Amino acid sequence: NWRLEEKGFGTAYVFDIALHNKDIFAGTYNAGVFVYSTERDNWDHFLPVSSYFSIQDIEILDSNIFLTKYYSGKVLYSNDFGGNWKTIVDSNGIPNSKIYCIAPDKVKGYVFAGNQMGLYLSKDFGNHWELVNEDLKIIPITQIIIDSENLYLTANQFNMYISNDYGKTFKTYNTDNGLPYDSYFTAMELCSNNIIIGTYYSGSSGKPKGIYFSKDNGVSWNTANINSTFNNIRDLVSFDNFVFAGTDSGIIQSSDCGENWFRPNHDLYNFPIYKLLIYDNSIYAATNIGVFKAPLSDFGITEVEKPKIENINYLYCYPPYPVPATNTVRSLIYWDTSPDIENYDIAVYDIFGNKVAGKDKITIDKQNAYSGILSWNCTNVPDGIYLIRLIHGSETKTMKVIVSK
Repeated sequence: NWRLEEKGFGTAYVFDIALHNKDIFAGTYNAGVFVYSTERDNWDHFLPVSSYFSIQDIEILDSNIFLTKYYSGKVLYSNDFGGNWKTIVDSNGIPNSKIYCIAPDKVKGYVFAGNQMGLYLSKDFGNHWELVNEDLKIIPITQIIIDSENLYLTANQFNMYISNDYGKTFKTYNTDNGLPYDSYFTAMELCSNNIIIGTYYSGSSGKPKGIYFSKDNGVSWNTANINSTFNNIRDLVSFDNFVFAGTDSGIIQSSDCGENWFRPNHDLYNFPIYKLLIYDNSIYAATNIGVFKAPLSDFGITEVEKPKIENINYLYCYPPYPVPATNTVRSLIYWDTSPDIENYDIAVYDIFGNKVAGKDKITIDKQNAYSGILSWNCTNVPDGIYLIRLIHGSETKTMKVIVSK
């Protein structure tokens, strides 16, 4: 029972989907980024300024967003949830800054990046980067998984690396341990005690094996038993002991942490699956015509514990203009896509803390689901300094305004 989620979106070539709170972000080919509200069941264009960009990877850590451009590997990043954007360049500390993958550590608040010259770490959300380990300095890192102090990496071909001390030392695993020599490592996932790697066949003879798993932390690898015809593996995602693999032609499924696989009856067989995401009671699939959604119950998963999402809102305000103001003060503001933005608490105070205006004098003209123009009619207040206070859920912002007529 797959359904194409196209309301407000239409059809687009979708490379990646990522979850942030209750919203799903989609990186597309030549159409920028869209955001889907699971509560409103609707898509909105997230980045009008980059509507023609092709985005192959999206990573979000709190108010920090990282977008990897298709083909070039250049990364755009924002530290204020899309209010301002910068590009990671060599001077940020990553040489040859074509980046293959970005991986946030949501516990420590750090961000890892893999590129053609190794593994790099940023402790300030992308502004400065440092090489993690000299031994990986010329290794092209293509996949990163962070699990507490453990780092799991794959290289472009042949090797994978595991660190149990947050990158100080790494152990190398390759064909000597049972991994293939003729495939690119394109996907990686952890499930219980198993490490699972999906591959993209690069050989000229034989058939692709597709998926490999290790039950002993990488020391030895086994070829998964796949009871289905399939092509190359593009993504892996797990829930409990269930694992789903996105392939060049639909989805295959495992119920034992990647050791045995089958093709479910309700499959997107005619579509390449670039990315899979599980949220709440549903699974989402990014394809070349858009994002599909299906209930997990279709795949034998009936008891899903709803994820506990901390009720944190996002709010960003640009400096108000003009300075000084004569009759109207304006500011461009951004917020999360929660539906309660209409219930914001807003007021204006003088420097002594006296309230001089409320919502009757202030409007927010919504541009889309996450941004708008705030306007305050200040014609009836004397010249002076004022503070506009805006409260949206858990976030409070205060803007200083100068009025001079």
